[in-house]
Amino acid sequence: MSGFTANVMTTMRNSTNNNAYIIDRGRYSAFSVSGPLGPITVNAAYHSQAYTAAQGNEYTGYAIGGMVPITDGITLSAGYISTKTGNGTAAGQGTSTAAGANNVRDDNRTDSYNVGIGFDLSQSTKLLANYASSNVVANQSTTLMNVMLVNSLSARTKVYGALGYGNRVGASIGTLGAVNANDGSVALNNNPSTNNGVASSNNAIVFGVAHSF
Repeated sequence: MSGFTANVMTTMRNSTNNNAYIIDRGRYSAFSVSGPLGPITVNAAYHSQAYTAAQGNEYTGYAIGGMVPITDGITLSAGYISTKTGNGTAAGQGTSTAAGANNVRDDNRTDSYNVGIGFDLSQSTKLLANYASSNVVANQSTTLMNVMLVNSLSARTKVYGALGYGNRVGASIGTLGAVNANDGSVALNNNPSTNNGVASSNNAIVFGVAHSF
């Protein structure tokens, strides 16, 4: 409607209803909407997974974002994502023997945001730069950066190349080394920077072709 598109879905619960406190166990729901507000393209989404066998599998999350042209050939984009998960244990779930045991969510929350800018170098070539940051649980933080060059060979075929960098403070990132079976330590490869002996940053080079059939 008026350039906006909405998507809505839900599932039936995925368990027998043997406990009145968990009538929605396993139910998944999601919706999204996107469209233009003047020159700005906006989008928003929400999804949730209800009670499962373990509270750690529960989550709710939403995302909002947009893209706006700054001037001819330059576009700015930004987004925000927030996710909450359960506490990772099924202890007390669905029981009434302990005070506050039912429907209690010890939420772990992760907030992320991203910003990007695109430059039209020509009618067929675009340069993109993006930055994202997230406050991962347990006082860890993660940042991702990349620069990408995209060239349209035709209306349906594009080639691209990108340089990316990722950094996670307080924990390992990616698969940067092989685990030593003797003592559980990580043998670091390619000399990535470390945090307390654990690889915490890495970079990547990507080339590819995208074709629409």
